[in-house]
Amino acid sequence: MVINKLKEWDGRFGLVYRGIAFDWVEAEFKTQPPDMLAFAKEVYQFCADVVDQGTETVEALAAEMKRTNVLYLWWD
Repeated sequence: MVINKLKEWDGRFGLVYRGIAFDWVEAEFKTQPPDMLAFAKEVYQFCADVVDQGTETVEALAAEMKRTNVLYLWWD
């Protein structure tokens, strides 16, 4: 499931992986999603921990990804 989702996002935006382990992934966007808020909602549905235990809001997640150009996911 995780690999399939990452392949989908890589096909849409291009991802350069910085690191991957059993419970986290970090990648840089080659092309930022044109609607970062919509993408952040998609990320939240896939990996709620990044908001619930991280940025606290989907809007803050969108702003962080836009500012850093990084997708970061982790699971407990």
